[in-house]
Amino acid sequence: METTRRHEPDIDIEAVRLLVSISELRSFKSAAERHRMTVSNVSNRIRKLESDFGAQVLRRTTRTLELTPLGHRLVGLGESIAHELAVAEGELARIGSQFGGTLTVSVTDELMTWLAPLILQVAQDNPRLRVSLISDSQAGTQTDIRVKRVSKSSTRGTPISMVICQSMGAAIAPGTYSAADLLALPICALGHTTAALAIDLNTARSRVQVEVTPCFMTTDIEVLLQAVEHGVGLGLIPELVFRSSASRSRFRLLLTDHRMELSTDAYDVVVSDREHSKAVVRHVSSMLEQQLKATRPA
Repeated sequence: METTRRHEPDIDIEAVRLLVSISELRSFKSAAERHRMTVSNVSNRIRKLESDFGAQVLRRTTRTLELTPLGHRLVGLGESIAHELAVAEGELARIGSQFGGTLTVSVTDELMTWLAPLILQVAQDNPRLRVSLISDSQAGTQTDIRVKRVSKSSTRGTPISMVICQSMGAAIAPGTYSAADLLALPICALGHTTAALAIDLNTARSRVQVEVTPCFMTTDIEVLLQAVEHGVGLGLIPELVFRSSASRSRFRLLLTDHRMELSTDAYDVVVSDREHSKAVVRHVSSMLEQQLKATRPA
């Protein structure tokens, strides 16, 4: 015995959206205004929807509009579709706002540990963007953004605020309370040469400049902190590099009443002329500038 399959109606999604609006606004006229249609067109689309399903979706009187069971089901479907469309539109907008292409950023070795997480976050937020972070010593002419060391007298130069830290288990020699006394102890420096470093120590009352010669230098903050922890000396580290380290809880800051600033080192964010018009370059260079400015002594 042959059976005939019932024809499933093609759902008019726009008509369902009209039905959702009618249900919300309780008015054909208001729904028509929302969708920029005439009332007669709205009525025709609803009648066609009812014809497709062979059942009413609305019970209409001169004063009220009431959804039928079929109408309730279609309104629920329409609301789900509207939600999914909103999610899809939001995702498309997010993808459209992401940066694409390539970006090459060079930074000095002493700032690599600090700035690398920020650049990595830019790459994670923009999957279509290929980011390359290289050492300033390896940078060529094709660098888009360069964080470079400049003269402290430069109007754009940003001095780096420093901290001195010590292992929790280490002991300070009795009586060494002054900045000069502490800086006379062995110093482990992050990312600087072993040449003498001139450091300005700023307090509320005075500004003292001292010179220290590091006995140990590395561009890896974990190596430096391990050296400090094992008693090689005190750690001299850019403030935000130290504060961003996951291992900082093993150490305590010394000279908490002082703000230290390297006299010979200041930094600037330089944007290549060939890439200056790119939105991604402007965006990332602005982020880097904000990070550098955040290190200024208060």
